[in-house]
Amino acid sequence: MFFLLSSFVDVLTNLSKVSFILLCILVVAWIVWYKKTRLRQASLPPGPTVLPLVGNLLTMVSPDLYKTLSDLRKQYGDVYRLYIGKELMIVLNGYDVIQEAMVKNGSIFSDRPWCPFRQKIMDNPVLMAASGKVWKDTRSFSQQSLKKICLDNSALKLQEILTEEVEYFLKEMDERDNTELNIVKFVDIYSLNVVFRLVFGHRFTHDDSDGLYMTEVYNELGMEFAKLQVMANCFDFLLKLPCDLLNLNKFLKLRNKLDTFMRYFAELPNHNYDSSTSTFCDEYLEELDRNENSDIDDVRGFSSLNKHRLPNTCSELIGAASDTTANAIGWLIVYLVREPDIQMKMFEEIKQVLGTEEQPVLEDKTRLPYTEAVILESLRISSSVPYAIPHAVSKTIDFQGYTIPEGSTILVNLKSVLHDDVVFKNPEEFIPDRFMNATHTETVVPKEFVPFSLGPRSCLGISIAMKEMFLVIVALVQRYELLPSSSLPESTGILSTVYKPRPFTVRIKKRT
Repeated sequence: MFFLLSSFVDVLTNLSKVSFILLCILVVAWIVWYKKTRLRQASLPPGPTVLPLVGNLLTMVSPDLYKTLSDLRKQYGDVYRLYIGKELMIVLNGYDVIQEAMVKNGSIFSDRPWCPFRQKIMDNPVLMAASGKVWKDTRSFSQQSLKKICLDNSALKLQEILTEEVEYFLKEMDERDNTELNIVKFVDIYSLNVVFRLVFGHRFTHDDSDGLYMTEVYNELGMEFAKLQVMANCFDFLLKLPCDLLNLNKFLKLRNKLDTFMRYFAELPNHNYDSSTSTFCDEYLEELDRNENSDIDDVRGFSSLNKHRLPNTCSELIGAASDTTANAIGWLIVYLVREPDIQMKMFEEIKQVLGTEEQPVLEDKTRLPYTEAVILESLRISSSVPYAIPHAVSKTIDFQGYTIPEGSTILVNLKSVLHDDVVFKNPEEFIPDRFMNATHTETVVPKEFVPFSLGPRSCLGISIAMKEMFLVIVALVQRYELLPSSSLPESTGILSTVYKPRPFTVRIKKRT
């Protein structure tokens, strides 16, 4: 003890006066932070020991984040807390807990976290990162508009768009028969085109530099955001320094280029690929005109919509829909290549029902139950959005015997449900039959199947995404055998804003 004391005195005497003052400031700041944290922890869910500055970041540094979160769940229960820097994060696990939060208390658990970092990098969020009336108005309007565009008799049919885009996709595959290729690049453009046509009425060719650029930007923004958020939460003072130690300018340049791109399309005089149909952008502008020219009592309540928010609304819709769906299709291809027997069984069902020439349509879903089960199992096992987008609570709430303070970040561990070995036996194995009934004549989907989350923040375009996946994968397997190239695609991925497959190539061989 005496040795430690004398060593500490030696260190102090060797410090300059400025260094000593800085050290004192740091010590006082840490004591204040520690006491504040300890006081909060009294009624919070349990969790691991919190370290100064980094919080529980070192606990989270792991090549297998899901295993880390699962181990913490075993130790602390279905509801526990972590600190990422000074940001309090409550982790929710298991279907019952998540359903209670996201559905029963959905109005409280539906906010998005807000902090200096997000404020600095997000210009006028409207959907994914917004909360309150702006988010509610934009989401409600978007749901109504997409339903009208995709399903109404007088509107642009989703089936027509999907059929055309599948044909373009297959044409590209035909030109690359019996070759190795990065098929994800073509899937990205396919998925981008579907949603871009719904939003703006425009499409890109597979070698269009603008389309390729957009898919790359969305991918890169997701990766950069995930890295920057952790650093900013732990060392938020870096945001105030004149130098750009976090390399925020790279992120902001990417975002600004994307914003410019969206404004260009939003301001085009005619957004229609087919002038007889309507697009999301048209619906938005019509809504603005309707509100401007109506008595206040006649306005439908979407008062947060304005022309300034239109480009961001389009950008967030396109980014969320195209990236998530393309990612899910990519994982499905990974597992079809890794499981050739399942791929063959799927092809045999398609061949029996459609033959090798009949083009699939959406009505074929019920006629292809095994194919549908393969898609469902791929969504389950890949868990491509394993932790959803973080939520926040809009007010302090007593939940599961703990107090969650207003503004706390909520991490929804969807993978804890999708890989629950009580509901899905042998969850790490790819078993489509788990979604089939006893006679193998139709699919059975348990309530615990939640790849798109639950509650008011569940995926806006679930129906569109499922249809998009079904048509392209049926057409692809119907025409091609998907084979590994030099090695099998890996079943482990890379976590950004979504869980992505690691880069891989496949060999496609036309069926005879």
